[in-house]
Amino acid sequence: MTKRLVSFDDEATGTGLPAEVEQGLNATYGRVRTVNGATPDQAGNVTIEAAAPSDAELAVAVAKGSTKTKLDATYVRPTTVDLASFLNPGEAMPNDGVADARPLLQRALDAAAALTSTLGPVAIKMPPGKFRINSSVRWFNGYHVGFIGAGRAATKIYPTGEAVFGLMDPSFTIGNYLDDLVFADMTIDCTNQVSQANNVGAKGIAMRWMRNGIFQRVRCINTWATSFGCDFLQDVTFIQCTAIRSGRGVTGGHDSFGAGFGIGVGNFEIESVRFVDCYAEDSWSAGYFVERLLDIPGVASDSRGFALTGCTSVGGYNGLRDAGGDGVLTVGCHFLNASNAGVHIDGYTQSGRHGGRNGRIATSVIRGNGVGVLVGSAATGGYTFDDTEISGNLGAGVSATGQLGPGWRFINGTQVENNGAGGILIDSPLVVRLEISDCPIRNNGTGDGIRISGDVVQPKIVDNIVQGHRGIGINLPDATKFITDPFIQRNISTENSGGGYVNAKATNVADFVTGNRFGDPFTTLTNLFTTPSYESGVTQVAALSRFDAPVHVTGAGDAKSGTAYARLTVNQAGTAGARVGRVSGTLAGNYTLSTWVKVTKGAIIRPYVVGYWAANASQRTWHRGGFRATGDWQRVSMTVVLPADGSRLDLNIGLDSAAVGMTLDVDCTMVTAGTALWPYFDGNSAGAVWTGTAGSSTSALTMA
Repeated sequence: MTKRLVSFDDEATGTGLPAEVEQGLNATYGRVRTVNGATPDQAGNVTIEAAAPSDAELAVAVAKGSTKTKLDATYVRPTTVDLASFLNPGEAMPNDGVADARPLLQRALDAAAALTSTLGPVAIKMPPGKFRINSSVRWFNGYHVGFIGAGRAATKIYPTGEAVFGLMDPSFTIGNYLDDLVFADMTIDCTNQVSQANNVGAKGIAMRWMRNGIFQRVRCINTWATSFGCDFLQDVTFIQCTAIRSGRGVTGGHDSFGAGFGIGVGNFEIESVRFVDCYAEDSWSAGYFVERLLDIPGVASDSRGFALTGCTSVGGYNGLRDAGGDGVLTVGCHFLNASNAGVHIDGYTQSGRHGGRNGRIATSVIRGNGVGVLVGSAATGGYTFDDTEISGNLGAGVSATGQLGPGWRFINGTQVENNGAGGILIDSPLVVRLEISDCPIRNNGTGDGIRISGDVVQPKIVDNIVQGHRGIGINLPDATKFITDPFIQRNISTENSGGGYVNAKATNVADFVTGNRFGDPFTTLTNLFTTPSYESGVTQVAALSRFDAPVHVTGAGDAKSGTAYARLTVNQAGTAGARVGRVSGTLAGNYTLSTWVKVTKGAIIRPYVVGYWAANASQRTWHRGGFRATGDWQRVSMTVVLPADGSRLDLNIGLDSAAVGMTLDVDCTMVTAGTALWPYFDGNSAGAVWTGTAGSSTSALTMA
């Protein structure tokens, strides 16, 4: 039997306490078993001798002599019992994946629940094997029982039909709780789970009213609806849990169920739920979904206490969906490649529900999604993005279209870069106390860097770098809208085709718009490299070391642009180098050079630039750190500076530890003035023309 309390203090000496005291005592926030020497585990009262439960010593009355003995309240795992102990005589363990294991699991659960009145919470240990269940395993009032497997690869549960492994029975009485449940070290494989379309209840685990619970190293895969679908939790932790392909039976919209981890909230002011090192992939609605439920069996509350630390969501519709949490704290997480949004904050505009508010996302990565951060109806509070990367998303980095509450903040180096359709775009009707400070907002495609379309109250936009947009750097449009007390200072907003700053709104005072560096608008961008897509040949490509002479590949269906590219093949093992582009002439100031390369997978690509000045009499080489080739087209770039008498720039590619036969393909090379990394263009691109011979001259793009 597992010991419940780790240590006794000196007062225990001489009281005649039996060993059963150490084994049987249970102490969990206001519910304790007191024990005497004759009859262990009788119910009794608890006295807390400290101001806060987290620091409390629990005093337990010991019946033998009326001595009060202090005990350290230290959490340990619950009492464990083996599943095999619940087998009937002659009954085999149903772990072959064929026999229905549900009768044994339910029988064990029922019997273990009866033990909790004396033992406290219990966990049933499951052996390795495949446990098929043809109907749901149900928890009733007083079932303070969990299950612990032998490992995710060893213990697997297979619900079939509409079966759910962890399900609250409808008879469960509201106001009761399931305490100290532990689920650990198992896989719930719902591949054979089948139900009617959009059945919200066909989950991997569907539990409510848990307190002090732990899910650890539990994997749910191929669920019909949500994988971990749990509501109204208090002090519950998910550790290293995995949800893959959740919601495969959902055919309706993506706004409701079908999440990897779906937590319904709203019954308590504090619903403390922690996700630590969890992983979700290909979730129908969201990898992580916090939803303020409308059907609340009690007094509705705006619940706080949610935290995600070190979690990842890959693919699916949304990464994180906050539809009503209050103060969701997200630290060190990744939200990648979701088709809709990496982070979606929206309450659907339904009565009684709001989007998440007062949340904070810090030191996280939001990359490769449809939109980085998408905000719909979130009218009751703000959100903070702190030192977070929002990059490489197909649409805007941040897009807000619904009503916003006051206090949205993008601060402390939050990077909004290399998104496809704008940086931070706030198109909400009213924006109050928005802060954007100390953020690089760069190279975000066709939109503005920062846009605030509606009425604005006391915005603070300071110390940002806003560059490389085919729009306006900081745009406050619409003469019919108002802005009061703008504090816009020390921003560098240059290299934006629409200009650095435009304020068309009726403004009460502009005294605090000061100390900025705003660039002028421009209408044309020039690619200075004269054979950018190598359609006309590879005369400007040269093998520098350990490469054969460049080959002109034509008629290629796999070119990055057009139908041709340059190819070089390694002919000697070692560090190989090639020049892939050269620009000569009068060059002064900043230049950004880029090219697309396709290199044999696993090689280390190391771009470097050689700059010349004083009529090529002086030169300097700048290196960039190496990165690993994926085997597909990858863009590399460098920004460098030349003095007033600059005369030439060479863009080179090195391959570290190159093997004989490795190939380097090069296409879509570009050299532009300035520090912005623009999308590739040449004279064949929409809106661009060749300045001379097609394919063999510079090209100019009209910045509409």
